[in-house]
Amino acid sequence: MNSENRIIGFKLKHVLIFLASIAAAMAAIYALGSFSHDPEFLYGMLAIAFVPPAGKESVIPALVYRGIETPIIFSTIVFADLAACFIILSSFEVVEYIAGKLEFLHNALEKAGRRAESAKRHGLLHIGLTAFMFIPFQGTGSIVTSFLAQVLGVKNWKTILIVLIGSVLSTLFFLSVSLGIIEFL
Repeated sequence: MNSENRIIGFKLKHVLIFLASIAAAMAAIYALGSFSHDPEFLYGMLAIAFVPPAGKESVIPALVYRGIETPIIFSTIVFADLAACFIILSSFEVVEYIAGKLEFLHNALEKAGRRAESAKRHGLLHIGLTAFMFIPFQGTGSIVTSFLAQVLGVKNWKTILIVLIGSVLSTLFFLSVSLGIIEFL
């Protein structure tokens, strides 16, 4: 087998892992959502949550207002964040290749990487990445947090923990705010 065939096989293997990870995550989210009284709305809102500028901060209030059960909202959003993290970790080469082809994304990630390097020098990298995961700005969340953690050399288990903590805290925060507002109205 020549080196060109090995490279094609290597790339194909990573693309297949990437696609299989997405399919497995979608199947699991489908299974979780099936417990809801309005699964189609839940699935639609989860899909919207991954498309900027929407995010948890806009999706959770809509799900609460629609009457989707709080445990289902919490579990599907946290699971979706963890699934996105696992997809990035298991298929980093593919994601890195895609990011390199999208100039605007590449530039934004470089800028965020420079800021994260500063945090790393001051020993605040893990706290900074968790805050980055929690704070609802465009371009933050599990996908970019996982990508930045990989670029900065954070161990996989620490990346999963960062995403888990950030997701749980942000989901609980937005659920609490949304439930409080709905109750007030």
